[in-house]
Amino acid sequence: MTCCDAPLGVPENDKQFFMLYWTKPQIEARSHPNMLKASAWLNNLYHAKKSDQPSQGVDLSTPLTYADRFRIRRPGLWELHPPHVDGGGIERWEDPAFRQCFSDILSGNWRSHDPYEVEGRLDASTSRYNRPGQ
Repeated sequence: MTCCDAPLGVPENDKQFFMLYWTKPQIEARSHPNMLKASAWLNNLYHAKKSDQPSQGVDLSTPLTYADRFRIRRPGLWELHPPHVDGGGIERWEDPAFRQCFSDILSGNWRSHDPYEVEGRLDASTSRYNRPGQ
């Protein structure tokens, strides 16, 4: 894309969802030292109940980045992009390892739920049906 090209987006006549994922400003924001420090700090909220260390191969000191597209959603526009569950969200609940992360909630002991317990997440499937982008 050159400086004069309009970015791809929808709806065509009033773009609100832009196909922009890795622009220079997005990369600079995601890689800003303060963002990386905040991400590393938040990662360290995760822990393993059964041991002092998370399972081997997990590095909570290295922040990961999720590249979402750029959006400017105007109020009231639901026809194009209605409320939804992102891809894979429902199928993940079919996975026993993923459900284990929420066993306290699912058994009625919601006050005992620890959202930062990492172990159940490590073996959870991200795509039970091998769909692209999951």
